Amino acid sequence: MASKFDVELFLKQLKQHLEIWQIVFINRPKNQLQTLADLEITAQKREEIIKNLTYKDYSEGPKPETQFTGGEMWIFGKKVKNQELYIKLTISSKTDNVICISFHKAERPMKYPLH
Repeated sequence: MASKFDVELFLKQLKQHLEIWQIVFINRPKNQLQTLADLEITAQKREEIIKNLTYKDYSEGPKPETQFTGGEMWIFGKKVKNQELYIKLTISSKTDNVICISFHKAERPMKYPLH
């Protein structure tokens, strides 16, 4: 488990990267647009949710990420319309892009160790 300091440092870096680059959303079956439609989340709102994450939303990580960037993955959760969202993020060690690997309804209850 990461400390509050570690999570805040990751989120600070994420926000600094977002001042320059847009979020790259990975198109995976789990990240269905239907989830966004069901919760009335626009593309802009999805980015806003990510930009407004705090250490209290932290769930897991950092974990090694080998499929997309070779960096570290961080997992956060956020409630929208009484539905818990599972959000998995990384900052690419190759391109410095913020990559959203997962953004979908949580498949099981999430834990928030810093909340």
